[in-house]
Amino acid sequence: MPFTPLDKTRTIADLYSREASLVVEVDGAEAHGSEEAQLYDRERDEYMAALGLRVLRVPAREVLHNLDGVYEAIQHACAERLDAAGAAWVPAVDLQVGDLVFVGPERRAVPLAEVRREQCEEEVWDLEVEGAHSFITQVCAVHNCGSGTTAYVAEQWGRRWITIDTSRVAVALARQRLLTAKYDYYTLADEAQGVAGGFVYRTVPHIMLSTISQCTALDPIFHRWEPVLAERLAALNGALAGVDEATRTRLQAKLAEKERREGKRAVTEADQRRWLLPREGWQEWEAPYDADPDWPEGLRAALEAYRQAWREKMDEVNATIAVSAPQEALYDQPEVTPGVLRVSGPFTVEGVQPVEMGLEESPIGGAPEEMGTFAPEAEPANAEAYLQRMIRLLRQDGVRFPNNVVQTFERLEAVSGGLLHAEGEWGANGDTRRVAVSVGPQYGPVTAKQVEECLREAYRRGYDDLVFAGFAFDGAAQAIIQEDANPKVRCHLAHIRPDVNMGDLLKDTAGSQLFTVFGLPRVALKRAKGGEYVVEMQGVDVYDPVSNTIQATGASKVAAWFLDQDYDGRCFCISQAFFPDESAWDKLARALRSVVDPARFAAFSGTRSLPFGAGTHKRIAVKVIDPRGNEVMRVMGLDGEGSYG
Repeated sequence: MPFTPLDKTRTIADLYSREASLVVEVDGAEAHGSEEAQLYDRERDEYMAALGLRVLRVPAREVLHNLDGVYEAIQHACAERLDAAGAAWVPAVDLQVGDLVFVGPERRAVPLAEVRREQCEEEVWDLEVEGAHSFITQVCAVHNCGSGTTAYVAEQWGRRWITIDTSRVAVALARQRLLTAKYDYYTLADEAQGVAGGFVYRTVPHIMLSTISQCTALDPIFHRWEPVLAERLAALNGALAGVDEATRTRLQAKLAEKERREGKRAVTEADQRRWLLPREGWQEWEAPYDADPDWPEGLRAALEAYRQAWREKMDEVNATIAVSAPQEALYDQPEVTPGVLRVSGPFTVEGVQPVEMGLEESPIGGAPEEMGTFAPEAEPANAEAYLQRMIRLLRQDGVRFPNNVVQTFERLEAVSGGLLHAEGEWGANGDTRRVAVSVGPQYGPVTAKQVEECLREAYRRGYDDLVFAGFAFDGAAQAIIQEDANPKVRCHLAHIRPDVNMGDLLKDTAGSQLFTVFGLPRVALKRAKGGEYVVEMQGVDVYDPVSNTIQATGASKVAAWFLDQDYDGRCFCISQAFFPDESAWDKLARALRSVVDPARFAAFSGTRSLPFGAGTHKRIAVKVIDPRGNEVMRVMGLDGEGSYG
């Protein structure tokens, strides 16, 4: 029958599924075999595709002789259209009536019956990756530092970050991870603005159905390749006609074997194309994509020639569509500037301590009734419960010294009044020593005032050992212990694990290491040439009450140490920083070897400071951090230095 030009206002399909957006056409060999009919069908299929419909063309002979196979092919095509796995994300403004969306936990496919667009007056947060006014994308704040992964990623993408943790171990791990990290240098969109101006991102074409349907440059490509493909297809069908019956039978046996072994549903359309060789030849939509090893050499070569031409045509089509499509930036793939290595930007580690209670009047005005339902009598009760709990945990776990030596109490009882909260005994090998315990505040550091009063009281009462148990120790308190070294009263600074404040969530098990003793830095201050000074960090000294000896920990056990060249007695200001664990810096040192002098890294990871001059206060402070995150400090005056040659 004659084919009239396609009428886009009225198109009739053999079968249509609105839910699956699928059109099924049953084509007879005579009506659809001519060149004119095939051209009409292609134009019709392209029009359907522009409407978002997939066209499945089924030869009429398959309906007559392989109805089950046709049913399975239609079922498979519907499943593909209704499967959310193959769906694509599209902007909401591009949705149209009839589009398929997937809703609910089961991701059920539902066509849109109506699309309404309403103007929204409420405030909406902009969460675009490069949103200029989005605080979330500019500053990444994390309440749990962990190992510093979030800060690491924020630094990688050029974002400001704040990470918070109560554990000094977590903070120490994050600090070392960031200091030793290296990153790619991303190309900046605006060098003057820096990171605020954004990066140069990799772009890809954003292809939609309208992009294909409105691309007029595709028609010349189809017309140019049509005779080439027709010639290659004719050669393929000529080679197909020469296949002998033995080969056809062997291929059909493969199909039957797979169907018997794996079931009829396991046989794919590709299997049927490879193993059921038609006698009347393939249409262009029926030609297999891959050859079978049992095919004759001529047939395999003809199929490869046909598919090679088909791939070249599709490459040209795809390239043309990509050129005409708008470009979309991939914000997770910034362009990397080769040959430039980036390290972490400057950052600071701060410790926020509550104000020491009872030393000065509160600046907050107002009568108690204005503050809510605060009960003054509850505070002493809470403090008493806190002290009783700390004493119970000390009695249960003891105090852990270096080399995992645990000193347990033979007796530990609470003491009422004053800053000495408990007294007891411990010892080994028949040598019993009297011990006093002073517990620091629940939310604050052990202060200089507490240390001074406890030292006098412990000496007056004749105790052999004095244990200060606290969550933190300020620098002035540590300085007093160093300056007032009483040989008759041994002082021990026991760090309380921060999660003790978790209450009932704390696991009170053996080996919990709730109270860990750390010692004082062993430091040598020497005079350098030119009147300057040099500090050598030699390790940490811890008194062992079991053996009544000083245990010297070497510098290799120190994670980091810092120097304040002019300590004022109140605020520790880092003038020089060193990280003796050289293994942590090896990778970064190798990466920056062409940029930074290796000798600089050697000094950075050393135990000897750079020369420095005397400051206003004529006093220095050295702060040492062990691998567990505990920090101890030694204060020295510049009048007791040695010589350094």
